[in-house]
Amino acid sequence: ELYYIEDSYVKNSPKPDLVIYPNPAIDVIHLTKKDLVRIYNALSNMVFDEKEFNFDLGQDISHLTSGLYILRSENGSCVKFMKY
Repeated sequence: ELYYIEDSYVKNSPKPDLVIYPNPAIDVIHLTKKDLVRIYNALSNMVFDEKEFNFDLGQDISHLTSGLYILRSENGSCVKFMKY
C-alpha cells in the first residue's frame, strides 16, 4: 500500500496520478501506473527511453549515475526521483 505525503507546498494540489517508489532509489524503481516513459537527467538529457516500463519486476536503473532524475510519462506526467 502506498501513501501520498502532502506538505505545505502541495497541500491543495490533487493527488498525483503517477508515483515512483522507492524514492530515493538504488537499483530498481516501480511505478503506480502503466505508461510509456522517458527518464531525463538534471541536464535535461534523455537517459532512458522505454516503450513500456517493466511493471512486473520494476525497472533496472543501476546503470544510471547518482543524482536527480525526472521521469516523464507519455500522458505528460512528470515525477522527480533521486538515484543513489
